[in-house]
Amino acid sequence: MKKLFPSAAAALEGVVRDGQLLAVGGFGLCGIPEALIDAVRDSGVKNLTVISNNAGIDDFGLGKLLRTRQVKRMISSYVGENKEFERQYLAGVPRVIVLMEHVAKKKDGTEDLKILPKCTLPLTGVGVVDRIITDLAVMDVTPQGLKVIELAPGVSMETLQAKTGVKLH
Repeated sequence: MKKLFPSAAAALEGVVRDGQLLAVGGFGLCGIPEALIDAVRDSGVKNLTVISNNAGIDDFGLGKLLRTRQVKRMISSYVGENKEFERQYLAGVPRVIVLMEHVAKKKDGTEDLKILPKCTLPLTGVGVVDRIITDLAVMDVTPQGLKVIELAPGVSMETLQAKTGVKLH
């Protein structure tokens, strides 16, 4: 297999396709594969599911793929300050899935609940999350509240409820 390519577009030739799952590295906007994101955008593929810790900003990083409406589903731990992402979400696209630890573990061994009825930190996206996946469970966000879809092995519904600050159903 050839390991060096003259461009990001050449590296992606025959590799990217519609409906594909992309795991995109980097942290926030640092260390992201900018040339590859541009090549994916330029390839015209669509209906992508993208996994990344950050949705980018309007015209940088994954924001470029969101602007061209190539992302169908975003799986992320931080929605960020992406106004295009917000506009698309309010219009019903893309679907937002948040990956996170269920509780915050403190140095003294105690835990703080992270899923609460009201956020006490600066909000990154009000009402934009469809699904939450934690180390304890998979939950869908519904008008009635959080609906448990699946429990992690060894986790009971009672344990999950005790570690969640809102009523589960």
